[in-house]
Amino acid sequence: MLTAGRGWTLLILSWLIPGVGFLAVRRYARGLAILFLIETPFVIGAALKGVVLPPVWTAGDWGANIVNVLTFVTQMGNGLGGLLCLAGYAAQTSLFESFRQLPLFELASFYVMVSGGLNYFCVCNFHDRLMKPHAIEGA
Repeated sequence: MLTAGRGWTLLILSWLIPGVGFLAVRRYARGLAILFLIETPFVIGAALKGVVLPPVWTAGDWGANIVNVLTFVTQMGNGLGGLLCLAGYAAQTSLFESFRQLPLFELASFYVMVSGGLNYFCVCNFHDRLMKPHAIEGA
């Protein structure tokens, strides 16, 4: 079991760079598999011009607002990749707005979203396995 300080540091690093927590505790196969399986859809999505866009609030359309926020939160599961996409969007809004016109934009954004969702599951798995191993032993 990890100490609290080291565990939380590795948990945040696992969110930023998928698999790094498992690599740090010498579970190389799991860490490399997570890195490859999460970053592959992210790279495909980024190559197809998918970006993490901030949520858009439209007055009177509460359904779309909820979907926008959930999509944003899921895409931010990519950690460092999501932060870089968001920073790029903030720096060059007009460039990224033109990406929305591309025919594969929605598919590309879906790849980015799937990657973010997978990383959330892997970070939770890291927490359950290494920060609270007694919870798994009793199950």
